[in-house]
Amino acid sequence: MKTLDCETYETTLASIAKIYELNETTVIALLESIQFTLYDWRKIPFEDYIFKEFELAIGKNGTADRTIWFHLTRCKSGNMFEDGILPLNLMLPKIHEEVDSLIDSFTKKEKQKASPKSTFGRGDSQYGLKTSNPIHWGPYAMLMKQVAFVPTLVGNHDYLEVPEIVEDICNGLDSNTNSKVLAAYKKSTTPCIIKFWVNGLDRRCLVPAVCYLYNNIINEEFSRLCNTCFDAGGVVIPNAQILKIEYLSKKNIGRKVKELK
Repeated sequence: MKTLDCETYETTLASIAKIYELNETTVIALLESIQFTLYDWRKIPFEDYIFKEFELAIGKNGTADRTIWFHLTRCKSGNMFEDGILPLNLMLPKIHEEVDSLIDSFTKKEKQKASPKSTFGRGDSQYGLKTSNPIHWGPYAMLMKQVAFVPTLVGNHDYLEVPEIVEDICNGLDSNTNSKVLAAYKKSTTPCIIKFWVNGLDRRCLVPAVCYLYNNIINEEFSRLCNTCFDAGGVVIPNAQILKIEYLSKKNIGRKVKELK
């Protein structure tokens, strides 16, 4: 079975080699040999050019049976996701319950100010947008695991720091309660990366994978061009498709970020 797995540089290289039925040394040599004398950024994006030249050199298109994705979140440590990775509409009641339980730990005065807005998420347009339209329900995931540790570099929200919807709910609270709830939420939860598979391969996923290898080979910094995203379209990712649930400490994240620099 051919699988595209971009957990690390090594797994990505092994995946591309197997997908194109080459050895890893040949994949590296082909990428190193790409020439830019005819490259025109006005006509073709950089990542597409790298991929086109790579496949032209091989002489065939790549395909795979499965694609691996990485869902980034923050939750209570030990959660085994028995019900799978849920879309927003199914997660929302539990998220509100968690936020309200944190508010319950505050003083009575703070509770009176915070509870109504926590329950309904009033005061934040992003909350209303995401909860009312199924197009925003996900679940979402990243092709490259490395994206989890460089959100600023690629222009992403830091999903390991706090889920977007939790931040949206807290934005509906007064500023004092907002900061307290966020701090309490972060203290009671742990960054988590869930590795799962889906059948098939969208060939567009090969573009960032090959670009990622190329950037590594020439010692270029990781960029947003080296990633793409998955949207389950409001459908649950079954527990049976989960390969690994990884909980990270601040020390783990700090070390990984340092290794990437």
